[in-house]
Amino acid sequence: MVTSRAIKTFWQDSSGVSLVEALLTFPIVMLVFAVFIEFGYAMSQWNQTVKALQYGARLAAVSDPLTTNFDAVFPIGAADPLNNGKAAPNDATISSTCGPKLA
Repeated sequence: MVTSRAIKTFWQDSSGVSLVEALLTFPIVMLVFAVFIEFGYAMSQWNQTVKALQYGARLAAVSDPLTTNFDAVFPIGAADPLNNGKAAPNDATISSTCGPKLA
């Protein structure tokens, strides 16, 4: 009879319920908080990338070119547009002269 009464009082006691609920919900709350921080950081990186791209495009559109012989440096005309040619070697360079003579 004593053990039956001890088990009954054990199941009816609710002194640690709030602690157990807190221990169960705390990791979930921390996970949500970390997700918010990471999402904000990713949005910040995205915004910085887009702004840098906008700034670079505006700078390229507004500024004067450094050279005027683009046709010789960057040939775009091809007899057969579907023929891309051979792959560029690793040491391929593009050279262009800049200075007051070309301005």
